[in-house]
Amino acid sequence: MIRTLSSGRVRGFTLIELMATIAVAAILIAIGVPSYQQFVAGQRVRAAVSALNYTLLFARSEAIKRNADVVVAPAGNCWQGGWTVSVGGSTLASEGGYPDLMIAARSSPAPSLSFNAEGRIEGNTTPFEVSSRSATDVAKRCVSVDLSGLPATQHAVCRTAVASCS
Repeated sequence: MIRTLSSGRVRGFTLIELMATIAVAAILIAIGVPSYQQFVAGQRVRAAVSALNYTLLFARSEAIKRNADVVVAPAGNCWQGGWTVSVGGSTLASEGGYPDLMIAARSSPAPSLSFNAEGRIEGNTTPFEVSSRSATDVAKRCVSVDLSGLPATQHAVCRTAVASCS
């Protein structure tokens, strides 16, 4: 309901005031959207690193608990397609894919990781480099597993060369 003043003038916003407000809002949105996209890309990288770190800890724990070899293997040829944790013929856990990320391992095709009954990794340790496909200026993260089977994350590029798959 529009109220009128006693002098007969209508209270409210003029068209010029409304257009100025919309212009300021559009400028603020134009400045904020790229920053928000980088923020989202960074959060996706962090989420993938956390999921991979958790999976490796889970596999190590299950290997010790079950006194058996537990294998963490990529779904398909690449780790960004997801991965599974299995013991014998049964799957204990699986993680969905990350198509908007690059998860590169030391060699291609992506090797699987096997934890023995003592929780140690069998064979070579493989670092994983996680980065965003869309935002190149988002910091890369590295997940590595030492010979004792403990995963560690770093906010940097992996020290050893990694091979990515498409």
